[in-house]
Amino acid sequence: MKFPLLARMHEIKRRLAPVMGDLGVRPKLTSDEDFGLRVAFYNKAGDIACPVAILISEPTTAGWETCTLVRAHYSRHTVGHNGWTHFHDEGCLTEVDLHADSEKALETVERQMREAGVILMGGGHSQNTLNWDMVRVFDEFEEQTGGHAIPITCERREDIESLNFIDGNDCHWKVEFSEFDAVVFADDKELGRLPSSDAAQVVTFVASRMAFPDISLGYD
Repeated sequence: MKFPLLARMHEIKRRLAPVMGDLGVRPKLTSDEDFGLRVAFYNKAGDIACPVAILISEPTTAGWETCTLVRAHYSRHTVGHNGWTHFHDEGCLTEVDLHADSEKALETVERQMREAGVILMGGGHSQNTLNWDMVRVFDEFEEQTGGHAIPITCERREDIESLNFIDGNDCHWKVEFSEFDAVVFADDKELGRLPSSDAAQVVTFVASRMAFPDISLGYD
């Protein structure tokens, strides 16, 4: 076989067509310093990916026995009550040495792709956040309020993301996430800046200011 790499790509496109169609991705041959030559799976725009790749250690030899499947594990989190999500990298990989038989090898790839599904890449999706601190603050609100007691919405304005809700006094509360800070506003008045990584502290601060609105907001 004179072009084993092209032959592998042809097999991938043929054998994995059903799962790639279901997930809306297609194979892309790429390389980097960490994994070397590999086949990854993205949509045409490159902002949706299946977190499964085929590492090709011997591109000039035929067969799949020199290839390894690598799958990154992500967890999907709901953020707010208006449809936002976050895909969190769990920091662990599954590695499987592929079988020499192409059908068995690509059957393994298909199974892992279906289990992994797709993740949203980058910050270009209107209802996807990359901010893990924002997720943890929302989860802390949910835990302290018993869930859905306060409808919380996510917003993004000029690349600044925030959690928003209205309390029983029709006061609009907003927690903006700016670099490492969580900035708390009530009716557009800044009340304080806290480390965004400390979700409990952020939510406790908001709760304490809600308990004494006359002092916090300067009402007469």
